[in-house]
Amino acid sequence: MRLRLAFLGSLIFFGLWGYWGHDLSSLNSPAEASADATADLPDAASESNVNPKADLSDNVIEMAFSLASRSRYVDAIALLQTIPVEDENFLRANQLQDLWAETILTLGQAKLKQGKISEAKAILKSIPETTRSYAEAAELLDNGTNPIK
Repeated sequence: MRLRLAFLGSLIFFGLWGYWGHDLSSLNSPAEASADATADLPDAASESNVNPKADLSDNVIEMAFSLASRSRYVDAIALLQTIPVEDENFLRANQLQDLWAETILTLGQAKLKQGKISEAKAILKSIPETTRSYAEAAELLDNGTNPIK
């Protein structure tokens, strides 16, 4: 009885599938389906204005944003530092590094105001030397025992 119901159910399913215009040949193997799906896409290598390094740095920036959105600013800055100077996104990466370093600096200043000096020092030491906020962080580390006014 169950076998008959299963057979009848599959007949109804595939009957309706065919009725609504679905081609049963779309049930190919995954490799064939992938080849069919990419057959109409343009060949990226044939386009002359494609810059693979720019695409890579765009991906790096997206990953850095993802890290920063989870308050992992130090990791985001370290990731952005992998973008080479000659890359077209280098300036953008530097601006983001400075922005996130300022965020880390603000967090360190807040910890100093709360009197949590050891936590503030740990936060401020994480600011990379290549950012604009590094000098201010170093000054705060030197005077870390006196909270900011």
